[in-house]
Amino acid sequence: MRNIKLSLIIFTVALLVGCVMAPPVPFEGESHASKKLSSDTFAMISMITESMGCGSIDKIHTTVVEPPSGELLREKSKEKWIAYGCDNTYGYEIEFTGDGMGGAYFSVGYVSK
Repeated sequence: MRNIKLSLIIFTVALLVGCVMAPPVPFEGESHASKKLSSDTFAMISMITESMGCGSIDKIHTTVVEPPSGELLREKSKEKWIAYGCDNTYGYEIEFTGDGMGGAYFSVGYVSK
């Protein structure tokens, strides 16, 4: 019985890790965001897009609007991300700002049609 419980726990952990590591949707285009920053930004875009009635994004197209510039670890950059889903497109202006310690802040603005 103990081996079954241990196997179930290991399976559950492996399943959760696999879900966390899997990319949410295909990304295409150019971006200066890391995988972690892209994932965090995608989570915000998903929430905004879902609030507009689309709960399923099929892909993201990214374009660099302003390349990173400024003081090291505090660089700023701007990108345009277009989410495709629910037979529609949703445009977003993204601004990334280094936090000075190797991380980054981001802001997301919806661009209406």
